[in-house]
Amino acid sequence: MIPILLCDDNEDFLNYYASIIEDTIAKNKLNMKLAFKTVNPWQLLEYVENNALPALYILDIDLNQELDGIDLAEKIKTLQPNSKIAFLTSYEDYALETLQRQIAPLSYIVKGSPNSKQLMAQLLTKLNNTKLEKSEAYLSFEDKSINYKISLSRIYYLTTSSNKPHMIKLICKNNVFEFYGNLRELAEKFPQLLRIHHSYLINPKNVVKVDFKQRLVFFPAGAPCTYPATKGKELRKLFTQKAH
Repeated sequence: MIPILLCDDNEDFLNYYASIIEDTIAKNKLNMKLAFKTVNPWQLLEYVENNALPALYILDIDLNQELDGIDLAEKIKTLQPNSKIAFLTSYEDYALETLQRQIAPLSYIVKGSPNSKQLMAQLLTKLNNTKLEKSEAYLSFEDKSINYKISLSRIYYLTTSSNKPHMIKLICKNNVFEFYGNLRELAEKFPQLLRIHHSYLINPKNVVKVDFKQRLVFFPAGAPCTYPATKGKELRKLFTQKAH
């Protein structure tokens, strides 16, 4: 079943298109469901971070917030590259910007236009027969003039280099790499990773043990990562939940 997520900062439009989506699904017996709707793009991002399955995202392109629809789509594509995007818009002149930012939306639906209901129905029925492959997020970088693309599932942790300014050391399954980067920017780009220290960004899914007394996090390979006492409560909660 394909989940559909809808975001529009105008509650009237949000409910209007939610109704169209649900009616279209019921009428055509589509293998879809409206999984989430919100006027808040940050709530939508939180949902994306906690749900790995690819989905169809129908986004208002003109969100009157710090994050507009194109920015939101870009973040979704980083987290779920195989998800599909469609835009709700009051105008038709965003095609160039979305092309430049490699978003490739399935459709632009002009809000309030006579055929917007028909376009929404066409979008859903067309996508209904498409299998969305589960997304895998990747970290791309250059090391010694070679370009690499490493899936996040292989990453154990990233740390700042002690003797090379602006260099990041990446410890992952079977390899260690170094590349120019910034841990803060990587933490923002990949919310699946956890900043446990100003020098460490870890993948919680690859943690094998946490020593809460010594404040050390262990992985299948590489040296253990230290963390400050202020992070202890957060880590204890996270890995207690993971154990269950």
